[in-house]
Amino acid sequence: MYTVFQKTLCQTFCNNYIISKRAVLFVENCLSSSSDVVNCVAYHNVYFSRIMASVLGRNVFFSCENFAMSVDDLMSDQVNARSVRDIYLQRRTVTSFCRAVCLLKLLMIKRGILLVPGIVFCAGDIDDLMCDMCNDWC
Repeated sequence: MYTVFQKTLCQTFCNNYIISKRAVLFVENCLSSSSDVVNCVAYHNVYFSRIMASVLGRNVFFSCENFAMSVDDLMSDQVNARSVRDIYLQRRTVTSFCRAVCLLKLLMIKRGILLVPGIVFCAGDIDDLMCDMCNDWC
């Protein structure tokens, strides 16, 4: 749940995006390497043995899922650190921000920091509500 707050309220990137961005940039460096050996091995690992046979391929596959892009789109010349940042920022919406604020308020009610007069909340009910909100969101 911390990642939900972090990426929405704090205007920062969640760890999955940072890892994916670094993996993509590393793979692109390998694919554009001046060494024929590095270039050939990277190409084979990304395009042919990406499911389980290579760490490089798994990282690309993870990044494809994380950015909702195909391998060809992800490995294109148009993907760089700036475009990855833009992809991430486009996914933040007003709805996700409002939901994060609601979760934060529920957490404050559960911890006794925020009180709602005339209404008694059970910690279990708040947990259930927060779980439902996170499951619908993520």
